[in-house]
Amino acid sequence: MRDKIGASRIVSLFCLSFILGIFFAPISIMVGFFLVGILSLFFRSAFFTSLCIVFFLFGSFYFLYFLYLVPEDIDTPIEGRIVDYPKIQENSIRALFRHEEGEALLYLDHQKSIDYGDMVVVKGEFKKPTPRGYENYLKKEGIYHISYYPEIRRIGNEKDFFYEKLYLFRKKMQENLRSSVKAPEVFLLEAIVLGKRDSFSDELNKMLSISGTRHITAISGMHIVILSSLLFFLFTFLSLSRRKAAISSLIFIVFFVIFVGAPVSAIRAGIMGGLLLLSHFFYRRVFSFNLIIFAATIMLLFNPFLLHFDLGFQLSFLAVCGIFFLYLPVKEFLSEENRGVFKKEDKGKIRYFFYRHEKLKDVISITLAAQILVSPLILYNFGYISIFSIFINTIIVPLLPFILVMGFLTAISGFSLFAVPLYLILKTFFFLVEKTSTLPFSAIKIEEVSILIIFLLYLLIFYLILRKRRTNFFSKEQSY
Repeated sequence: MRDKIGASRIVSLFCLSFILGIFFAPISIMVGFFLVGILSLFFRSAFFTSLCIVFFLFGSFYFLYFLYLVPEDIDTPIEGRIVDYPKIQENSIRALFRHEEGEALLYLDHQKSIDYGDMVVVKGEFKKPTPRGYENYLKKEGIYHISYYPEIRRIGNEKDFFYEKLYLFRKKMQENLRSSVKAPEVFLLEAIVLGKRDSFSDELNKMLSISGTRHITAISGMHIVILSSLLFFLFTFLSLSRRKAAISSLIFIVFFVIFVGAPVSAIRAGIMGGLLLLSHFFYRRVFSFNLIIFAATIMLLFNPFLLHFDLGFQLSFLAVCGIFFLYLPVKEFLSEENRGVFKKEDKGKIRYFFYRHEKLKDVISITLAAQILVSPLILYNFGYISIFSIFINTIIVPLLPFILVMGFLTAISGFSLFAVPLYLILKTFFFLVEKTSTLPFSAIKIEEVSILIIFLLYLLIFYLILRKRRTNFFSKEQSY
């Protein structure tokens, strides 16, 4: 080999080859095969190069195998269980039905009496969801079909005790929030604390997208990764050791995931945030990045659809990579030594300001580092380039730990002690979102963004990262 490479990085390279195999499976296996060949040039050993190719091909065929396993049709009647509380909509009741071949959405009329845990026999036509984007969105959750107004017969009930109590507890928490904070600010609080966005109007969703703050109200990986980092710095600011701060933050993240109902997306996001905290616990940033690759591989082994169809997974992975690769360069850029734009007589004042506000610089650096890598993906999915996104996020994101802590205490206890500061923070959030989204040129809207443009943007970003670091991922030492 050109340089001595540790065993952990060899495993990471194999895992990365597997991930690339899944990524290129529906695009072009030959293009991916070529890129893996270039990647494996870091080895002089034909054996390791062959293993990289084997892992790449395994990833490609693994994805295609799971795609092939998706059932085309369902023979009815079929027996199964209602695995979530039905949602009452304007013209129907929507229920999640789990059967032996997967899960399906049932749309029933309001006259049907159905509840969580019901064992039922369903007879009717099951169709694949349309359009294709919606089909892929449901597919990564294991939902492959939809049935409209089928015949349904209840044959028993098998409720999960823990899930039922958690649902009732979250419902009580929502009632406590609504009795303490006024609308529409309470809608933002419900989304941040409980992961509930049912009350969002189309207008509010649009304002959040234009202002670049939609991720703040979603339980995504980027949300929890930033939250994990901010909690860690908050606990270290309170004079806890790095390890105690990491464990305290990790415990908070676990409880947070449980409180929001422990959906699959929040669990994945919690794993990403937990990995970031492990880097602080083990004092090894390189170990953490290798672990990120390994964790992504494990999640894709359970569900290879995540890489293509789960925006939350994509944002989680990119946010973590952004913090690992760009946190220190961004922090250095914010330091007066590297700016070169200050007057000589201001040097002492600026140095003193950052000395006294080191934590503020950490918060801004984490926010910007995550934003840089996720912005192209957000552009591709939502078609907006928010001009004020970084400005608003720099103000709001550092307040997230306070919103969460005060929000949880209010939701659990029902006391309105924190209602006033909560309301003021959320009012400021709402004001910034509303005003910036209505300003001229607040966002540049691009109707259709080519995937090629996004690919070139990421190539440019990673080129600048490697140029700044003056090293590569496979070197023995990292330039941190």
